Amino acid sequence: MAVMDPSPTGGIDGFYVHHTRQQEGVGTALMARLEREARSRGNVRLHADVSITAEPFFRRRGFRVVRRQTKIYRNRAFQQAVME
Repeated sequence: MAVMDPSPTGGIDGFYVHHTRQQEGVGTALMARLEREARSRGNVRLHADVSITAEPFFRRRGFRVVRRQTKIYRNRAFQQAVME
């Protein structure tokens, strides 16, 4: 699943590949589609709140860490990177 914010800010709001489908090119295809959509909207930069497990995937696609943050979800703390 991939969801991009419809605003012109280029925010990726959700980007998930089921664990049984990882390493099959699904994420790469989804990201390519998001990049094409962003370009068609005039976005020059995409950004996302990325889990530490997804960070290598985004790095391989040219994203860089802007800052680190902690998100609380159901009373649990999760480390994330804001990447663009």
